[in-house]
Amino acid sequence: MLSFLFWREVIVLFGVLFSTYTDIKKGLIYDRVTYPMLLLGVLLLLFEFSYAGFNYLYAVVPLLVFVIGYIVYFMGKIGGGDVKLFTAIALLLPVFEGEIFLLNVLFVAAITSIVFVSIYYFSKYARKGISFSENSRDIAKAVFIGLLLIVYFGVMVKMGFSAKILLFLLLPIFCGLLFFAFQTGIKRSFFLKKVPLSKLEEDEIIAREFLSGKAVSVLNTGFKGVLSGKEIMRLKKAGVSEVPVYRDMPPFAPFILIGVVFSLFYPHFFSELFFFL
Repeated sequence: MLSFLFWREVIVLFGVLFSTYTDIKKGLIYDRVTYPMLLLGVLLLLFEFSYAGFNYLYAVVPLLVFVIGYIVYFMGKIGGGDVKLFTAIALLLPVFEGEIFLLNVLFVAAITSIVFVSIYYFSKYARKGISFSENSRDIAKAVFIGLLLIVYFGVMVKMGFSAKILLFLLLPIFCGLLFFAFQTGIKRSFFLKKVPLSKLEEDEIIAREFLSGKAVSVLNTGFKGVLSGKEIMRLKKAGVSEVPVYRDMPPFAPFILIGVVFSLFYPHFFSELFFFL
């Protein structure tokens, strides 16, 4: 059992709560919130090691979270602030009630965000006017993936996998496929911005699907999905005037908050859902 468990919970809860506020208001998770959380997490971790002995999970879990989070950030899928917040949570509450706390948090955050974001933006896109021709490739891919999932889960049920889990996952899977099918139109309508080079910032998410001209040869290489100072300098040398990037992306911190609150009350949700039903 972790020492100072109550204070760990308080720090995580208030840190995520404040991050949610700033993410909604400014679209940012500030370092002045995550860095103190990280520092406190490291200090508490060192205290735990000296007081209760080494527990590899308390060190391995935050390290894995940071490494995986950084890779996903590098690919342009999440923000750097999200990675720092995940790592801080993993440091402060690596294990809670015998469970890996962040696993439960991320699962709840993922399914709630998929459902909300998909329904919200698809309804906005539908009101604006759906272009089926623009999304035809993604629609075909979504249908194919959906058919594969039907076959896969059918086989799993035949092998004894619980149908209750499938019913629980049905809505998030459907919403995820719906967003995937119309992602090109949704991104173009609500997130795509063509930003002049002089106004580009580091850590901008590159809109690879909409790259054209000289920017393709400079940016459309490898898996990197965020801009750095080096890429901006290369764009200047190539004579690129503007770059398509994604801005005003939906904040993820509110869903992390939902995951944290839910997981503090139901820490065994993930394991019970997948291992005991």
